[in-house]
Amino acid sequence: DSKRPKQCVELNSQPVGLVRLNRSIVVGCGKEMLHAYTQKGKKLWTIRLPAPITTMSLMDHKAKGFQAVLVALANSEVHLYKDKILINVTKTQ
Repeated sequence: DSKRPKQCVELNSQPVGLVRLNRSIVVGCGKEMLHAYTQKGKKLWTIRLPAPITTMSLMDHKAKGFQAVLVALANSEVHLYKDKILINVTKTQ
C-alpha cells in the first residue's frame, strides 16, 4: 500500500527537533534525549542531556568538510555534537 510509510521510528517522547546529518537523522526529544537513526529507522545511539532542548540546527562547514549538530538547551547552554561525541559546550547569558 503506497499510503503507508516505508520506515517508522517510535520515539519515547514528543520530538522537539530533527536534523539530517550525513546518512543519519538526529532527533531531539522532550525528555532531554538526543537520538540518532539510520535512514531505514535503526537506532544508532542515544544521549541523555542535562536540560530540555529548546532548538536544534545543523552546522555545516563545507570548506572543512565538517558537519555537526547544535543543540540549544533550556539551561542556557549550546552543545555541539559530532555524531555522539560532545565537542563543545557554550554557556550563554
